[in-house]
Amino acid sequence: MNRTFDTGSRRSRDLLLLSLSLFCYALGRPVLAADAPVTTAGRITNAVPGTAAVAIPITVTNFTNIGQLKLTMTFSTELNLLRFVSANSHPALPGMTVTYTEPALYLGQIVLAWTGPTNVSLPDGASLADLTFAYGAGTQILVWNTYDNYGTWDCLYARYETGLLSPLSDTPKALFYRDGIIADRTAPVTFAPVISNPAVGPLALPLVVHGFTNIGAISLSLDYDPAVIAYQGTYTVNPALAGSFGVGDNATADGKRQIRVSWFTYPTGVSLPNGSTLCTWNFIYLTNGTTTTLNWNDGGQGTFCEYADAPSGNFTPLIDTPTADYFKNGRVGLAPVRVLQITNAALGFATISWAPPASNFVLQETSNPSLTNWNNSPSGPTNPATVPITGPARFYRLLETGP
Repeated sequence: MNRTFDTGSRRSRDLLLLSLSLFCYALGRPVLAADAPVTTAGRITNAVPGTAAVAIPITVTNFTNIGQLKLTMTFSTELNLLRFVSANSHPALPGMTVTYTEPALYLGQIVLAWTGPTNVSLPDGASLADLTFAYGAGTQILVWNTYDNYGTWDCLYARYETGLLSPLSDTPKALFYRDGIIADRTAPVTFAPVISNPAVGPLALPLVVHGFTNIGAISLSLDYDPAVIAYQGTYTVNPALAGSFGVGDNATADGKRQIRVSWFTYPTGVSLPNGSTLCTWNFIYLTNGTTTTLNWNDGGQGTFCEYADAPSGNFTPLIDTPTADYFKNGRVGLAPVRVLQITNAALGFATISWAPPASNFVLQETSNPSLTNWNNSPSGPTNPATVPITGPARFYRLLETGP
């Protein structure tokens, strides 16, 4: 069906002007059809304080038919704990510039920029550039600045399409631009207790840590079911953490309760041996046959469970992702039932397995079935495990190591 606009009519003129305006707007508006590459700054968590040259690769995935890029990184230069030294760019991107701006308000800025004559593709994992820093101490975060700076994005990719550069979609920004880290360590590993088949009555719940080195601040949150255990409002704290250590206990929206720990020290941090107890909470186990998980709750912003280091009292958060690697959940109540099975294997060996399978059990053995005389088998948590059947008699059992 054909329609004719009468430009002599006011209504027709208005419709024509509206159509032309929409057409011009569509021509001028960028079309974000394809996804930008994912850009990742390197994560170094074993850097040696005082190192003059720590290399941070800027790697990419999905770098397909790219004609232009701009990447802006900022980092703290406070106390001169991190200093930019140099950069090398990928040979397939000739003309790339790496511009360093001297610190303003203790923030240094690095801008990587490149525009090619045609589109370029790189294999997944390729490094756009290697940035070299002088590292002083502490945890230093390399942050991609993804803000819109007066109409110009500080991080962007574009592709040549019909001879023109078209920007690529990179929203949400956090999925496409992944921050980097230079640190000499990660956060401690914190273990909530696993207590099976406790007696009704007073129950001590200790928190155990590994890798607790030069810590300046702590924030921990643990969820539990108040129908199973009840906090008594008292606790025992490690003497090294006395002073500002505090514990709170609050109801949550889902009917559970959350117990929280907070602590800080200044100006120097505290270190504890592996296996140390941070604190012991005093609870009551209410009813036989009931069970509650003890789940770490890191909150929506990832700050409910956090450790910070203490270089001169800066309280920089330590790396603790993925969360499950650093905060180990616990459980109080009935022990899960596992069936230990022994079957024939090769000559002189037997196979031991357990069902249902679970990774939170370790096989133990002894020549004397005394409760105090068990050792972890060489196979550890491996299921099934092959064990020798020659020599003196051996006894085996499963030890639960987590919820």
